[in-house]
Amino acid sequence: MQHKWVSLTIAILIIVTSTVSYAAPWAEPGDRQLRNDIEVLRRHGLISGPTNTWPMPWKQIARHLSKNPDTPLPLYAQQALARVKSKIPSQHKLRRINYKASVKATTQAALIRDFGNPARDDIDTSLSAEKIGGNWAARLQIGYQDGNAGDHLAFDGSYLAFTFGNWALNAGWIDRWWGPGRQNALLLGTNARPMPAIEFMRMEPKAFQSKWLNWIGPWDLRVFVARQEEDRFISHPLILGMRVSFSPLRGLDIGLARSLQICGEGRPCGFKTWGKGLIGFGDIDNTGTLEEPGNQLASIDVAYSLGLFSDIHLKVYSEFTAEDAGEILPVRWAMMYGGSLFGPFGPNGAQWRLTTEYSDTTSKESVFYGPRKTNILYGHHIYKNGYRYKGRTIGHSLDTDTRLISITGTLFAANGWSYGLGYHHADINLDNAGFNIVSVNEEEFHIFEAAATVLLPLGDIRLELRHQTDSPNTPNRSDGNTALEVNWSKHF
Repeated sequence: MQHKWVSLTIAILIIVTSTVSYAAPWAEPGDRQLRNDIEVLRRHGLISGPTNTWPMPWKQIARHLSKNPDTPLPLYAQQALARVKSKIPSQHKLRRINYKASVKATTQAALIRDFGNPARDDIDTSLSAEKIGGNWAARLQIGYQDGNAGDHLAFDGSYLAFTFGNWALNAGWIDRWWGPGRQNALLLGTNARPMPAIEFMRMEPKAFQSKWLNWIGPWDLRVFVARQEEDRFISHPLILGMRVSFSPLRGLDIGLARSLQICGEGRPCGFKTWGKGLIGFGDIDNTGTLEEPGNQLASIDVAYSLGLFSDIHLKVYSEFTAEDAGEILPVRWAMMYGGSLFGPFGPNGAQWRLTTEYSDTTSKESVFYGPRKTNILYGHHIYKNGYRYKGRTIGHSLDTDTRLISITGTLFAANGWSYGLGYHHADINLDNAGFNIVSVNEEEFHIFEAAATVLLPLGDIRLELRHQTDSPNTPNRSDGNTALEVNWSKHF
């Protein structure tokens, strides 16, 4: 059973969307081209503030789009600007109910769930209705998923939100992606289904007026409390997530995030427990006993973009996530490094992007050195299921004790179509033991991908072809397979 506030949210959504619906106050994770266009426009000075926390409010995206850039925009940036503007909720959309239908089908769900929005199950469908009012927005989304996780209805994507000034309060099932990674996010990504949550967020990352704090630049804040499912070692624990991000220099984004798994059936949940968990230093939190208040992660990510030559841009980034705290500083770090080149392709306004990313979820004592320790990240001796939700890890899609190297290339055509190729080298469950939700034994294999997205009057269609040379949970044999995925979506 869900909390009473979740049931109340559903009831309110049903009532609201019986007369209204579609045009969220934010851009959600899943649109690869939108993310690319936003980074292009930021390089040309038309978007400011940190851009690595999703969902990203339209208020931030739209703020400077109408200003004249310092230099005339090249054709590919002009087309990026036109595409972004076309996705911002228009007054026409705000006056009526808007609907969206989505159908995803695959012969096997992708092991690596990137920033895009591939199917989580063999069949993954949804129908939604959405509306933005004066200072509120709501969506009712009903989905059906059929696959390894079982047949079930879901309300993923449903929400109710209220804005007041530069702040918003929302409740529902919202996908979140925290960090600059494009293949994975270590602390919080969209690999797992969204948990029911209440969130408080800043809508536009303006800078402080104070001369003492103005150097931080535009800053953003997100705080949410989510509830996990019943069918786990400790039922219905809560997860508190907090993230602040800021841009002290043009092109530089810094993100600081923290999460706390706490409460749950049979666990203390009073003010004292929350206080110890939030303080989180030394043996206040890490007692190694059943008296620990909760299970914490801390993360820092840094991204910097710069122009190179001939309108070619480079973005380099990293994310480091710590499982525990020492006497003062966090320890036992997982890491991710990436670099992305992007720029125009040809004279018609097309774009290209080439990205390389490396991640390692085996923990080290410090960020850059120290002995490696396995069976640390995402797990806990009390909350044994840890940072996993309904069969998937909340962070890295290949779970703990894994190395992943990814190389991806995408061509964004002038007509909005896109084509992509990808290669991944995955080494899962490196110590061949412990609790990895993807594979109970070590598996090393290669994954090759090809994809195309086409925009047609009947809807947007994405085709993905994937081949992997082996599969999880196949010790002492190679069990390669090829999978096809077809995604269709349309707004009404």
